[in-house]
Amino acid sequence: MRIGILSESPADEAAVKILAEAVLEVEIEVEPVRLRDGRGVSAVLNQVEVVTRKLYYSTEACGLIFVVDSDDTSMHLPEHPLQKDDDCRLCQVRENLQEIKERLNLRYNQIPFNFAVGLAIPAVEAWYLCNTKDGMNKTETAWFNAKDKKQKPYNRKQLKHLVYGTDRPSLPFETKIAIREATRLAQDISILEQNFPNGFGSLANDLRKWIQ
Repeated sequence: MRIGILSESPADEAAVKILAEAVLEVEIEVEPVRLRDGRGVSAVLNQVEVVTRKLYYSTEACGLIFVVDSDDTSMHLPEHPLQKDDDCRLCQVRENLQEIKERLNLRYNQIPFNFAVGLAIPAVEAWYLCNTKDGMNKTETAWFNAKDKKQKPYNRKQLKHLVYGTDRPSLPFETKIAIREATRLAQDISILEQNFPNGFGSLANDLRKWIQ
């Protein structure tokens, strides 16, 4: 299965590939994605359409996986499709992708093209800590309950320190750790879905629709 993956870091994309393979139970061949304006949430969001059109018209990729951090924006919740939250990045991305999809012409090779969207709450490092001693209280529920009380139980810098030992890891080291933790999580992907049902669960649900 040939797929494009777009995230805030090449390290995250390497991890997402492994996690997606665990969900789909098939091997993924990644179609390289080149970004013109760097990384980070804003840069990635601004280049979604360019990346989608490149994959759709110039490759045989069957879809795009898109994952970003929520940072301090709203946590995605199941009721959002009916009660729209303009501060939810996952909802924003899905709406954007739907608009892009409606502007696409018929694909020359007629290969179906799908989207799968995930939101790491509050950052992808929380996923990497899942099912570890340091990650016991780093779940979506813990984050939501704390945000509801206007208290932060932890921040993104702390998550990075717990995962990498520093909040400024080099890209090679970040990639090494991301792959290691994703490989561990892939052994039982249900644990990640249980701890992050809205952000990672949304990604997993989207992916499973590809093979139904």
